[in-house]
Amino acid sequence: LATRPRIRINNAAMVHGRISFREIPIYSEASRGFEFLLTPELNVRPTTSFLVNFSYTYSRLRRQHDDTRFSTTNIPSLRLQYQFSKALYLRAITQYYLIDQDVLRDSASGNPLVINGTTSEALKEGTFEGQFLFAYEPSPGTIFYIGYSLVRQGSYTYDISSMQPMADGLFIKLSYL
Repeated sequence: LATRPRIRINNAAMVHGRISFREIPIYSEASRGFEFLLTPELNVRPTTSFLVNFSYTYSRLRRQHDDTRFSTTNIPSLRLQYQFSKALYLRAITQYYLIDQDVLRDSASGNPLVINGTTSEALKEGTFEGQFLFAYEPSPGTIFYIGYSLVRQGSYTYDISSMQPMADGLFIKLSYL
């Protein structure tokens, strides 16, 4: 069961998304579950050069056999893009991935699963990802990109400073045709 509402506020703003309730496999437990999924998205273009996109994903997964909560996931995402000219733009994308997952359980007995001799544990963590890109494309095949990417992981929080750096990188791409 799903619906995809769309609302055009005006030429500069639109709200859309998806609401669904569906049966879904829980692969890690080899069982069935039901998911409630809500994904609202807001697109705003205050000027012809500037685009703001905010999306949010909320997913709650329940076990079918006993109707207990398996996991809750929250994923807010923000994308900003500024087009200086047809050939030159700057883009930033940030996203949090917050998951609160119960202990893996056997669907027949309801007991916690044992993996490699260790009882599975509940998971409650957060990940932040940020990507920044400066792009210049003066003609087809001729491009210059410079970008930076950052990944931090840690506790279930929106506080980036409390998360540990997992990966970051700077990249440059140049192609001339």
